[in-house]
Amino acid sequence: MGAGRPVQPGGGIPAVMTDVFVVSGCPCMLGATPSPCARVQWVSGNYDPLINGVPTLTMTSVGLCLSAAGAPQGPVIMARVC
Repeated sequence: MGAGRPVQPGGGIPAVMTDVFVVSGCPCMLGATPSPCARVQWVSGNYDPLINGVPTLTMTSVGLCLSAAGAPQGPVIMARVC
């Protein structure tokens, strides 16, 4: 994530809507079968600035967690990891 990006607001490398993230802490179940979140589909991002034409992500960006089968699991809760 973030390789080769020229913009570094606040000294960090910005995340964009096309980045791939680790999803953790998603205990969703479909009946008695575990159905953990496998990916994030971003619904909204920050259009100022765009990086290589892609919106950046902030703590107010909206995303949906999806299972491996594509079933919606709920909203993304972003956490800052240092």
